[in-house]
Amino acid sequence: RIFGTIRDGDGKLIRYHASGDTASIEEYKDGIKNGGFYYFEPGQRLRQKGQWCNGEACGNWLTFNTDLKFDKIFTFETPEDYVVRLYERKNHLDAIEPHKNHRFHGARISFNQYDDTASYLNYKHGKMEGLQNYYEGGILNQSGKCKQDVRILDWRTYNLRGKVSFLEKLSSYAYWNKEINKPINTLYR
Repeated sequence: RIFGTIRDGDGKLIRYHASGDTASIEEYKDGIKNGGFYYFEPGQRLRQKGQWCNGEACGNWLTFNTDLKFDKIFTFETPEDYVVRLYERKNHLDAIEPHKNHRFHGARISFNQYDDTASYLNYKHGKMEGLQNYYEGGILNQSGKCKQDVRILDWRTYNLRGKVSFLEKLSSYAYWNKEINKPINTLYR
């Protein structure tokens, strides 16, 4: 069921679930989505809210979990370029994910349950590109480079004192091949 108070292209459009509960509310200006957007699950629980600018998503869009705490925040620069902040654990930032043309682009940072950095991964056009760092307990554990999702060159694993404990030497632009890419164990050096 749909109900609206739109006159001359301006106003609100309200959609309903089969149960009669409100499903969504959208604002229009000159016949184009412009203004607030709210989506409700049956039972009137707010699931998502955001803003339309001339028919395109803009600003912050929030997605809520069952406890009415936001679990995702989308910040739109353009409809294709946005940053997602994930809050899958209550009130704790789990990851920051920049997107360009709906693909990862830039530094994706994830956090562990203690809010320490768990990974700092660089992306370009949806593929891992450049320096990639993995952490345990906020301490650098492994580091190396990627080229279009392929691990290349030297990958280092570190001990808790920050010393290299394992070194993998990879040929550039090649997938792991144990005959070509022999790891060097530096634990006893």
